[in-house]
Amino acid sequence: MLRTQAYIVAIATALFLAGCAGLGSMEKAIETLNIKVNPETLIIRGDIVEVEITGNFPAKYFAKKVRLEATPVLVWDGGEAAFATEGFQGEDAAGNYTVVPFEAGKSFTYTASIPYDAAMEDGSRLELRLRGLKGDKAVEFDPYVLCNGVITTPNLVQPDDKFAMTPDRFQRTMSYSLK
Repeated sequence: MLRTQAYIVAIATALFLAGCAGLGSMEKAIETLNIKVNPETLIIRGDIVEVEITGNFPAKYFAKKVRLEATPVLVWDGGEAAFATEGFQGEDAAGNYTVVPFEAGKSFTYTASIPYDAAMEDGSRLELRLRGLKGDKAVEFDPYVLCNGVITTPNLVQPDDKFAMTPDRFQRTMSYSLK
């Protein structure tokens, strides 16, 4: 009787760990995605901040029944602004996200923009927030920092050109004598 109960507990534990293994292993191996941000430091263009993120899900990284929601978030002291969420899913997961084949993997490119806020200039960083879903279970991954800062040099250009009038000192001929 005791052996049977121990056997049932062992099977239940194995099933529970197998159910979460896909998400846990994905979070631990996030470095293998080779995520790159272009440009390496965000730049304002007019009144918006644009981002382009590229990466690659390697073969056998993406579990077949897992969905992953990725949201880049620009964080600064006193606030944050989220870019649009992008979704990915395994071959056997239910949903309408981009399917990532288990055997082959898949590369991705993400582009988005958000309105610029003057508070973004000092001490901001771009984080990738991932949320893994498997069945009824949801796991929030630790935020992954992609880059630091927003370059605001274009704001230094002043559109108030002024003409400066000075007297003309032009002389057509000049004579010199050497002594």
